[in-house]
Amino acid sequence: MALNKKIIEIGENDTKYHRIKNLSINLNSGETIAEIESYTSKEYRDKAKAQIEIKEKLTKLVDQYESAIKLGNHELEIALLDKLDSLRNTRLDELNKDYSVGSSFIEIDNLPEEFTLAAFYNKLIENPKFKGAKEV
Repeated sequence: MALNKKIIEIGENDTKYHRIKNLSINLNSGETIAEIESYTSKEYRDKAKAQIEIKEKLTKLVDQYESAIKLGNHELEIALLDKLDSLRNTRLDELNKDYSVGSSFIEIDNLPEEFTLAAFYNKLIENPKFKGAKEV
């Protein structure tokens, strides 16, 4: 899920694709701040999403591999090493590259009734900066 709207900031790159990276909610005051990562195109956001997926897959495989070692399951160990080896060609610099052109922080007025990502995107569309944005 993301918002599609061309935004031109003075002295910065034109951005078109915007995703919530982080939400900070103060339940006492009701203040909600959304950190929005912006990309020049969907292509760059897709590259960032692929990075996240590979990192999650690596973490899961390493956890499974460590469990197999603890359990003494050598067959599983070897199978997991093969899977890890298949990801070996992924370069670390590619995994850590930032494809966004930056982040901005937007205060979201009034928490949505439902704490779903879709509800927070709907709230963002109410912000003047994202007014008229389309969900994609």
